Amino acid sequence: MIIKGRAPVRISFGGGGTDVSPYTEMYGGVALNVTINKYVFASLKEREDNKIVLISGNEDKKEEFNSVDEVNLNGDMLPLKAVVKKYHKKKKGIELYLFSEVPMRSGVGGSASIFVLLISLFDAYNDSMKKDQYELAKEAYKFEREDLKIHGGRQDQYAVTFGGLNYMEFFKDDFVKVNRIILSETLMKELDTNLLLFHIGERGVSGDVIADQRESLKKPESLEATHRTKELAKEMKTLLINGELNKFGEKLHEAWESKKRHSSKISNPEIDKIYETFRELGALGGKITGAGGGGHMIIYAPLETHSRIIKKANEMNVRHIPFNFDKEGVCIWRAN
Repeated sequence: MIIKGRAPVRISFGGGGTDVSPYTEMYGGVALNVTINKYVFASLKEREDNKIVLISGNEDKKEEFNSVDEVNLNGDMLPLKAVVKKYHKKKKGIELYLFSEVPMRSGVGGSASIFVLLISLFDAYNDSMKKDQYELAKEAYKFEREDLKIHGGRQDQYAVTFGGLNYMEFFKDDFVKVNRIILSETLMKELDTNLLLFHIGERGVSGDVIADQRESLKKPESLEATHRTKELAKEMKTLLINGELNKFGEKLHEAWESKKRHSSKISNPEIDKIYETFRELGALGGKITGAGGGGHMIIYAPLETHSRIIKKANEMNVRHIPFNFDKEGVCIWRAN
């Protein structure tokens, strides 16, 4: 018997940075995001012996250990090793495989997708009581941020777990409220159609941007920009619910301009050039989808502008990533 699973990644529209401590505890944060049909996949298979075998499909690497106690947290495959060390409860050998359709450190929450997925796999394997969505997201957040000291915000774990289009509210004491946004099928198709996703190149470690952003909160202008980012996310949510998609696209541009004021590491001349080129070709708005500095860029543009935007992107060696929305969030199943 093999337990398999997949978890989507997400694109963020607004509120990014307000879900990061200490801003969340001091002022409360929000996030507007949607999961897409680009996934992280994993499988867990029990072995006849006691060996722990870890396989990374992306890195084409494999490591074997004689027991859980021998699993170290050095070198490659840190997420696999860390999850096995904490969550493998049975005294049996396993083979754990992981593959991601998106590169890591690309701003679409891939790290959170991995941890949510792997924790869910072990919940199923250990026959432990199934966590509800809030419990799972909180567990993954605390494991990644507190146990492993990986800096970041709160929205990714909740986006991956719940799936779909959501407006999230974050309060002190780790209280989170996920509000599902229900749009008509026609409106969802129109929004899906008018969004373009591009991979503009590898970025640095997101924690570096987060750390700089935290430090920048001490500056009045950065704090004011973060407050404005939160208000813009609220405004974008209202525009979506009202079906005012072009105004939503324009507000996305305003939100990007506000987010860049959080930290000097969020954008750079190359990113600015790509974005302004897309704007000149008809895009109404857009932004980097994660902490910043590279990764993926989401663009809102009327359908009739897509061909020239994609053509120009190819000329700039910027890769277009076709996608559709995901509605399910993390999924686990058993296979023979």
